[in-house]
Amino acid sequence: MYLQGDIVLTQFPFTDLSGSKLRPAVIISNDKLNAAGDYVCIQITSKKFTDDCFFVLRDSNVSIPLKLDSGIRLQKIFTVNSSIVKQKISAVTESTLAEIIEAINSKVIGK
Repeated sequence: MYLQGDIVLTQFPFTDLSGSKLRPAVIISNDKLNAAGDYVCIQITSKKFTDDCFFVLRDSNVSIPLKLDSGIRLQKIFTVNSSIVKQKISAVTESTLAEIIEAINSKVIGK
């Protein structure tokens, strides 16, 4: 079982459901939900975005640095089954996870 805050490689579905692509993602669902075999994730990308919904990941934010400078697209939230998660590659720190959740709430959900 993967844990909240883990960075995993998984098939990321395109929003038009035309296919998917293997990409890194952060698991944001809690461990109780994860135990059921589905994970709520958020997309990580190496593309640079300047909008308000982009969270920059720095080496200090993760347990193992990612291969490329990356960030999180806060609005790209999706659910995947454990069968399509390939492997864990890193994890975000607890404080970074809290920042990500706060950013989702304030910038995407509007709380």
